[in-house]
Amino acid sequence: MRRLRKTATKLMHWTLRRVTCHRRTVRRGKGLLKLGVCLNHRISRFSSFMQVAGDEFAAMELTEAFAQHCPEIGAWQIYEAKEASRVAADIVIVMWPEYPPIHGTYIKKVMWLQNGGWATEIPRLQAQFDIVFCASQLLCERFPGLVYLPVTCTNRRLYRPVPPDDRFADQVCFIGNYSKQGRTGEHAARYMLPAPAFRFAIWGSGW
Repeated sequence: MRRLRKTATKLMHWTLRRVTCHRRTVRRGKGLLKLGVCLNHRISRFSSFMQVAGDEFAAMELTEAFAQHCPEIGAWQIYEAKEASRVAADIVIVMWPEYPPIHGTYIKKVMWLQNGGWATEIPRLQAQFDIVFCASQLLCERFPGLVYLPVTCTNRRLYRPVPPDDRFADQVCFIGNYSKQGRTGEHAARYMLPAPAFRFAIWGSGW
């Protein structure tokens, strides 16, 4: 059973790898900039570990939004951790604080935090990057200079919305993967234990 599940997971990620673009040329011309986006290797379909698909979809929505609103961007490419030493871009957006160091000269070196779990690291990140975006409005109010930038998940080509289904009409839903480092007992007691009083669902690997 375990072998069958592993094979199915590999097949799913192979399919995602085929249908999702790793690089794209937006427009052609002289003087245009290359945008590089660096993924968390532990939650990327590009990773050899193939644990979770999802991080790259947020990256693609970000890059496509930047390319749409910034005519000076000519192309973008998504990098995973093992490619950190080969990043070839003018502007770099790093999506994970523990990403391997990127050496080189860039016009801008940007960090984008997807969640508030790195609050204690924000001063260090602000010193390390030219600008730090964050998907948490509360953290942006707490730290001066932090810029609020959520992901809207409105790209229908990426997320493919489907009609409502009563099987998934939950009152409370938690979306996130389980990890011993990120989901402590206190976290479960505070958020998870009260939730089963409602129609409750958890979506994420490792639970």
